[in-house]
Amino acid sequence: MQELRFLTHTLWKFKNKDKLSSKNYRMKKINLIIGLCLVTLGGIHSQTIDVDNYFSGLNVVTEKGGLPDGVIGSSYITDEFQPAKISTDDKTYAVRYNAYRDEMEIQHNNQNYYLTKTVGFTITFITDNKVYQSFPLPENAGKTGFFVVLAAGDKGTVLLREKITFIEGSQSSTGYDSAQPPQFKRQKDTFYLYRNGMATEITTKKKDFLNLFGAQSKQVESYMKKEKLNPKKAEDLSQIFTYYNSL
Repeated sequence: MQELRFLTHTLWKFKNKDKLSSKNYRMKKINLIIGLCLVTLGGIHSQTIDVDNYFSGLNVVTEKGGLPDGVIGSSYITDEFQPAKISTDDKTYAVRYNAYRDEMEIQHNNQNYYLTKTVGFTITFITDNKVYQSFPLPENAGKTGFFVVLAAGDKGTVLLREKITFIEGSQSSTGYDSAQPPQFKRQKDTFYLYRNGMATEITTKKKDFLNLFGAQSKQVESYMKKEKLNPKKAEDLSQIFTYYNSL
């Protein structure tokens, strides 16, 4: 598989590049390991397909989607389309994530489409190696959504949920207060642990957090102290679970 050869070669280059700082090296290696895991797990999606036939089955993006004029802010994590790979074929596409609608938008033949949310569907952004994958929603049985994959392994996969909400505008009620325009607001990211077919929210309270690691909690705790890792930070949480999955 082309992606597997590319990721393996890139990991070899990072391993032999002595000018990288230790933390940058660790995080780049973690991202590459995630990519290798997802390429392996998502192999059934990576077969060559009839691209035009695939896109004909997707929903076309609606520009406004019922929103009023004059909305402040953005519904996208990144406004601009970015180069990305999807798990249906080997081509590179222009993609962006609408966190308000929980929709991944993709460009094809001058038209924007919503990507499918089939469980296991993967999007890998090339510029920053950020990986999104579709998982069952913990708060809505029977539906799926896109999560950022922070660490993937046999013992559990750590996910980050990005969310943007829409706040309706309001008129001045007294003449002294100001009218408020409608706006999009980025919410705090939420971490989840996916294992045994379920995604559960990760609590960062020390006792509850360490309980996630069962019999290996002492080893994980020692590692966190040694590396000075904070589970409230996405980068550190990724490193913690990458270590746990390696035990």
